[in-house]
Amino acid sequence: VERIRRYSMPILFYCAEDTYVSGDPGMIDACARKYYGLEKMFPFPLKRIDLAEIRNRNVLKIETMCTDPEMRKSCYEALQQYELCQVTHSADHNIEVTGRGVDKGSMLEIVLQRYGKTTAETIVFGDSANDLSMFQQVSCSCAMANAPEEVKRQASFVTESVEAGGVEAVLERLLLAHMDKDK
Repeated sequence: VERIRRYSMPILFYCAEDTYVSGDPGMIDACARKYYGLEKMFPFPLKRIDLAEIRNRNVLKIETMCTDPEMRKSCYEALQQYELCQVTHSADHNIEVTGRGVDKGSMLEIVLQRYGKTTAETIVFGDSANDLSMFQQVSCSCAMANAPEEVKRQASFVTESVEAGGVEAVLERLLLAHMDKDK
């Protein structure tokens, strides 16, 4: 958190009970306008919190956003030096920080175990670096067309973007193949 503050970037704290912000939330909305064409990133007002107060919360994930690519890159590289943290991103303008081993892949393991499913019965879809841990868990991973090249290279195959119906197209093909097999 102190490392991010040195860059004067806003910090989002995703907690079990709510989402909080420390610093200037204007940068978050600037990212919403620049990258998504939205006036605001969140449809609800963010609760401001003092860093001393956040220590008493169950923080699940920390995120920061920045419209300056060089500043974001520098902060990202600095955060990767911390052994207890896992640093990733879901877009070119954000940084996501969780505890080491807390990622989509570890959550997928928990969900599969809970529902008695195997990785061979599972397909995952992703479009950013924070999806790679899921890709490593299953034998069938699908990157969306808008995913960065690093994500596409690690996927089993690539489909159209979400907006173009890529998930539906893959599921439809799998369903039709399954129905043909049963004939």
